[in-house]
Formats: sequence, structure tokens, C-alpha cells
Amino acid sequence: MKTYKEQIELSQNRGDRLRLRRFPTVTTRVILDVGLVIAVVLLVSSPALFTRKPFMADYVNSLWLSWVQGHAIADGIVPSYFLHTTSQGVFNPLYAFYGGPLWSVFGAAAAILGGHIVIAFVGVTAVAIGAAYGGTLWLARQCGVQGLLAHVPALVFPTSAYYVTNLYGRGALAEFMATSAIPLLIASAYHLLRAPRWTPTSRARIPGLAGDLHGQSQHHPALDAGGECLHCRLVGSDSQT
Repeated sequence: MKTYKEQIELSQNRGDRLRLRRFPTVTTRVILDVGLVIAVVLLVSSPALFTRKPFMADYVNSLWLSWVQGHAIADGIVPSYFLHTTSQGVFNPLYAFYGGPLWSVFGAAAAILGGHIVIAFVGVTAVAIGAAYGGTLWLARQCGVQGLLAHVPALVFPTSAYYVTNLYGRGALAEFMATSAIPLLIASAYHLLRAPRWTPTSRARIPGLAGDLHGQSQHHPALDAGGECLHCRLVGSDSQT
């Protein structure tokens, strides 16, 4: 017959063994998630990472616009609305009407990296691919898909023909970046709308969601109306808490 103290120690040892059994399971899932994200990012971005091909003309144009904006940020700290060229003259307000925030992100990254625009360009592109994968994975898990099955839509989205063609076949970088952000935008909004009560972490996502909506509406005006409806829903939910 075991004493009361011995029974407590036995139960504690069993609890420790259970925790030790569960810990590798969680760690394995995290390692698997991160490993798959890195593998897909390397796969999709490999033409930009490991080749010197210029791809389509618009791809090079995007690289050049980012390079010019990077010089403006390096010289004046803030991005410029204007493009100055010998063919189009001075004070061409291109950045005010087409991809201004996007070229500013690339330019700022290049300025931080000492003017290495290609490294910044490829790096931000890789982050966008990772965001597309992670956003789709997060949305799948919120919809109840568990285990490795949640990675199926996350694998399909950034490796689809339309997604890869936008980047390399058409060189439509603005459309590529906007498409990459859509899964994360939907997953974030879905998380906020389903939350019974907003925590400080949930409220911290609102500025990022608002910025994402603003960026998407510049490249896809059809999303602007949906963004306004979502904003009204978020404000209404916030006023009730």
C-alpha cells in the first residue's frame, strides 16, 4: 500500500511523462510547417534566386522603378511621387497613381541594404510567396482542416499556373504582390470576425489589415468596396466591445 506522498510523486511523474510525449508532437508540427514554407518559397523563387534571366519586360521595369524609388528614399528619407526621365520629362507623377506603396517598399529595402536592389527585390518577393502560403494555411486551419491536409491548399495556391505566370511569364509584379496578400487578408479578417471578444493581439491586427486593404484597392479596385464593408463591420464590432 503506497503512502499519500508516494501517490502524489507517482502522479507527478506520470504527468511529466505525458508532457514529454506531447512536446515532440508540437515541435514536429512546427518544424514541418516551417520546412514546407521554406521549401515552397525556394521552389517558386528559384528562377529569381539562381538564374540571371531578366524574364518579361515588365519585370525589369518593376526592378527599375524600385531602384529609382530606392535612390529617392536614400537621398530624401521619404518616397517620391514623381519620376524624372529624359523621355517623359520631370515631375511625372507615376508613383502617385501606379504602385507607389509597392515600389516604396522595394526601394526602402534596397536603401537599407546599401543600394542592392536585386537582393531587396528578390527578398521581398520571397516574403510575398511565404505570406501567400502562410495565409492559405492559416485560413485552412481556421476552417477546420487539420494535419497535413491543411497544407494542400497552401501548396496549390503559390504553385498555381496563374500565380507563377504573373511573376515570371507576365512580369506583373504589382498584381503578383496583391494576389499574394489576399489569403492573409482573408484569414486575418475571418479571424477578427469570428472572435467573440477582441484581445489586444486582435486589435493590433487592425492597422495591418487596414494597410493591406489600402494596398489591395490600389491594384484591384474591385476589392475597395469589399474593404469598406469589412471596415464598417470591424468598427461596429469594436463599438460593441
